[in-house]
Formats: sequence, C-alpha cells, structure tokens
Amino acid sequence: MVAAALIAVARRAAHHDATQPRAPERTSSFFTAWRSGLAAMLRNRSVRVTFLSVALGGIAQGLFVVLFVVFVSRALHADGTLTGVLRGVQAIGGVAGGLIVGILGARLSPRLLMSLGATTFALISLVIWNGPAVTRQPEWYILLFILVGAPGIAYNSGAFAQIQQSVPDTDLGRAFGGYYAIFNASQGLGMAAAGLLGDALSVVLVLNVQAALYLASGAVAYVGLRSALRQHSAPRQRSTVDIG
Repeated sequence: MVAAALIAVARRAAHHDATQPRAPERTSSFFTAWRSGLAAMLRNRSVRVTFLSVALGGIAQGLFVVLFVVFVSRALHADGTLTGVLRGVQAIGGVAGGLIVGILGARLSPRLLMSLGATTFALISLVIWNGPAVTRQPEWYILLFILVGAPGIAYNSGAFAQIQQSVPDTDLGRAFGGYYAIFNASQGLGMAAAGLLGDALSVVLVLNVQAALYLASGAVAYVGLRSALRQHSAPRQRSTVDIG
C-alpha cells in the first residue's frame, strides 16, 4: 500500500512537471508490443548472452526454491526452525554484498560481476549440498548461507548493468521486461523439474546439478559477453582505419 501511494504521488509529480503536452501515441495490442520488444532485444547479441545466462540461473533458482526444504529435512535431519533461519540469514550476506558491490562495483565490468558472482555462488552451493557427508552442525550451514548471499547480489547487479550498457535508454523498459519474463519462466521450469525429480533422484544429486547450472551461467557470461563485446568493437576499429 505504501508503494502504491508513492507511485501515485510520482505520477502526479511527473504530470505537474511536464512543460509541453505530448501528442497521443499510437497504441498496439499487448502481445504485439511484447513480441516486437522481445525481438528487438534478441537482435542484440550482448542482450541475448545475458538472457541465456539469466535463464540458466533461473532454472537453478527454481530447483533451489523447491528442494531447499527437502535438503534441510532429509540431508541435515533438521526441522522448520533451521529452514527459516537459513533462509533468513541469506539477507545478511545480501546486505553485505550490496555494500561491497556499491564500493567496488565500479572497478569491475558487468561481465566480471556476473561471472564471478555466479561462479562463487556455485562453489559455495557445492560445499553446502555435499557438506552433510562431513558434518550436520547447524552453525556451519548458517555461516555458508550468510556467505552465499553476497555473490547473488554481485551477479544481479552485473546483469542489470550489462543490460543498461547494451541498449539505448528508450529500450530499457523492453529490456528489463524481457529479463524478468525470461527469469520467471526459467525459474518456473526449474520448479517443475524439481517437483518431478525430487523423489525420483537423490536430493543432493539434483542440487549438485543446480550448482552446475550456476557454473554454466557464469561461464556463458564470461565467454559469451567477451566475444560479443569484441564483435561490437571490431566495426568501430575498422571504421577508424578507413577514415585514417
């Protein structure tokens, strides 16, 4: 309700600050606009690579959402109290990660933020999922879940920055709309897969696949975006040579 009130105030302020009336824009159907926006985004190679990385991360997140509770009960032999604590302490790492990215993020490219964030997230996840073979002490997992919050913030910040740098300001709405559509759809796919595989396979095995998907997401961001940036800079270099 507070958010809705703020949006209403912002809309009135924007209307009041407008100096010149705008001509009415021609409207199209929602699905026509959505398809044209998605097609425009997919023509941009940097955006395509970012979306692919995000899709892999979304599937991994869907697997986690469903199987995390199963992991706590079956692998750690714990109850709902530890489940709630582990989910809650991730916010500590998230806040710390936001502060770190705010301080150091400008020194790293979005590509590095995405690849380092996803890779670090995957490595910590592998330690968590395979940890019960060594210990089931709750303190150990509380610490790991605090740590895993930071690389998640780094990855998301890198993805947002990469999209902002890849498209003109007029297409930012379409780009972020495509981002959330692809992430939510892939997360739903991961949740459905977790529901089908959760009882058929070992929960630790499926969660190791989840960590591997995050590794793949980081690799796609690092390799794919580097190639896309090189391809984007090549025409500029040739143009400079021709002019000379």
